[in-house]
Amino acid sequence: MAKDSTRKYVYFNIAIGGVFVGALVVRLYVNICPETCTRFLEFTRTTVEEKQDYGKAGYINTHIHRIQAPVFLQAGEIQETTPTFSDESFDIVHNRRGVVSFSNVGPDTNKCQFIISLNPNPWMDRKYVAFGQIVEGMDVLDNIEAVPTFYESPTKPIEIIECGEVPLKGIKPKSAREFSGDSKRLPMSILSIDMDGSEILFAPSWYEFDKQVTFDEEGRG
Repeated sequence: MAKDSTRKYVYFNIAIGGVFVGALVVRLYVNICPETCTRFLEFTRTTVEEKQDYGKAGYINTHIHRIQAPVFLQAGEIQETTPTFSDESFDIVHNRRGVVSFSNVGPDTNKCQFIISLNPNPWMDRKYVAFGQIVEGMDVLDNIEAVPTFYESPTKPIEIIECGEVPLKGIKPKSAREFSGDSKRLPMSILSIDMDGSEILFAPSWYEFDKQVTFDEEGRG
């Protein structure tokens, strides 16, 4: 796989009602919004132990807490204190399903909550900083969007049970038969990523998808 410093990916393993349904894989536009992507990466890298022992802010074990179908869903409500940061760039537009942007309550008030667009949302342009695109897991996004809501709150818990950065080294495809059947991770075709002796599993077609779909420098495709 060719090295490309402008491409970073993160994954979110999702459970609905306590049942694992699959993974969302997000490409980050680090060449356009480096500071914004760095903030997002920091939240995805936080482990359970770091949250519990040191109070470090992170997305693991948080919930997708708002669904405004068919417009957007909202996640990343972190209990730990997180500072605000400025709007870095509005170059990436909300012109497709799966665009990821930070939520805010006005100019330069980004913190930790983020939005995933469920349809093109041009009204969000120049209001919310978009910095990523879902490149794998649209079926998972469909399942999330289908969860019933009460005043935009899901009636079932939708939890990020695992998350982190996807490394672009040491990736090799494996079949599901090679694994023992962790209920959180099956059924699915999977990709094994060796990180310090551990394995992170998710649907493997994100890289093929990314090779087929051309994104320009503004994320317009």
